[in-house]
Amino acid sequence: MQRNLQDRAAGLIKGGTAPTRESVERKCQQILHRQHLRQLVQTTVILNAAAVPQLSYQSDPPAQEKLRDTYLGKTLLITGHQEWSDVQVIRAYRSQFVIEEIFHEMKDRHIGAWWPLHHWTDSKIQVHGLYCTIAVLLRALLWRRARQAGLRLSMSGLLKSLSRIRQVINIYPSKRARKPGAEQVVLTKRDETQEKLIEMFGLQSQKHSI
Repeated sequence: MQRNLQDRAAGLIKGGTAPTRESVERKCQQILHRQHLRQLVQTTVILNAAAVPQLSYQSDPPAQEKLRDTYLGKTLLITGHQEWSDVQVIRAYRSQFVIEEIFHEMKDRHIGAWWPLHHWTDSKIQVHGLYCTIAVLLRALLWRRARQAGLRLSMSGLLKSLSRIRQVINIYPSKRARKPGAEQVVLTKRDETQEKLIEMFGLQSQKHSI
């Protein structure tokens, strides 16, 4: 805005509505509408000899120092765990996003564990919550083992890779009476990540009898 006003005063900008001191001050207020900016930046609007508004601005170091000492970078943590050290309190605070991400995943109807909920009585809902929690823990253990093995997959990526692994059992007719036919266990085509998951979780094909 300062440059535009300077160009207008130099005759480089001639079209449009001519700015006034009031309109420039109003525009400055809009630019500095965010929190604390009006205290940090001081603006001055004057009229030159041709009655064209000119803008000058500067930061206010004392205001910046006061803001830094009173508002910026201040986080107050309150906990009832008096036996925890400062490091433990801060680590727990900064790990809240992990729990929030778990809640988000549990509500996901594609990879979550809570939905669908086909129960209405308290006792059945409690049992449903129990095995959903167990499912979340088992799923987290799978994800942890994958991360430890060097697979940088998200939870949804891990579940998607596992869900795309299919096993087909081909059963051939028996050549003798009262004797089961031969079986052939075949896995669908896998990519490199799926091959690592199969080996890691012990999902190699096993022969089944019927």
